[in-house]
Amino acid sequence: MQKQLILTVILLTVSGFLFSQNYELKVNVSSNFTFFSAFENRVEVIYEGLEIPGYINPNTSSRGPVIARDQASMSVMPGLSGDLELFYNVGDKWKYSSAVGIEQWNYSYDNTVGREDFPPLYLFSSPQVPERKKEIYDALGSETLSDLSGGYGQIQTLYLKVQPFNVSTNILQEKMFLQAGPVINFLLSNDHNDYAIEYNEGAEHTWDEIDNVYFSSVDKFHDVLPGIHFKTAYDMMKDLSVFISGEYFFHAPYSYVEDTEFVNKDQTGGYFETTKIHEKGPLPFQLQGGLQYSLWQFGGNNN
Repeated sequence: MQKQLILTVILLTVSGFLFSQNYELKVNVSSNFTFFSAFENRVEVIYEGLEIPGYINPNTSSRGPVIARDQASMSVMPGLSGDLELFYNVGDKWKYSSAVGIEQWNYSYDNTVGREDFPPLYLFSSPQVPERKKEIYDALGSETLSDLSGGYGQIQTLYLKVQPFNVSTNILQEKMFLQAGPVINFLLSNDHNDYAIEYNEGAEHTWDEIDNVYFSSVDKFHDVLPGIHFKTAYDMMKDLSVFISGEYFFHAPYSYVEDTEFVNKDQTGGYFETTKIHEKGPLPFQLQGGLQYSLWQFGGNNN
């Protein structure tokens, strides 16, 4: 976080020094929609043995999980973006700019786990595997995890967005401009609901009535997302424009667990130590639509 703040101060200072003779400061405010492709989600089902009351975590179970694999469906929810952009005007047609702001992403995924998503029955038939796993497999229906827990799979992330160098050009008699440039997002915070609880049928939703807990494999959020962005804006009136933009990122915002090695550290059934093997998630594309307002103009030639 300290490095991000230092980068922001340097960016604004250098931009102000370079552009002090002919620049324009604008504010951009928009809604955004972030799109992902589906991915294979490895769902761990803990069926008994959660040892710490009130603490939902697969590593606290005294029994290994049953593993299912399902293609996670992605859903789009609106987020918010806002930034300050400093323009340097070069003649009548071209502008350079830098921008710093905040970007909130909202999206979710869901899984429907049924018998076809689990290993074949013969994998549960060895004497070393508890009979409870076979009971679960035999009783499997089709569970949509968001129906079990309404917030399952919802992700909200907050980024510091930096656009270090944009190039813009005017068209349509200077009423519209096109812009392109790199974008770098630095993760500030994330909020992720990664499990769903299934209670005994007809029972109250209490700790003692938990039947199964389903854990998503989405596990690790990345600190830096580099990408590229494109924008087109149209002047509605003096100092006010409407714009549409897109951002494509070259790095996934999160990784998911592809496989896990379990080592029983307590032969009496105390707890399991895990080693997680990660795969990168899908690459995001974001659409934005909003307003751009000119706050100040300095120097000679501003459009």
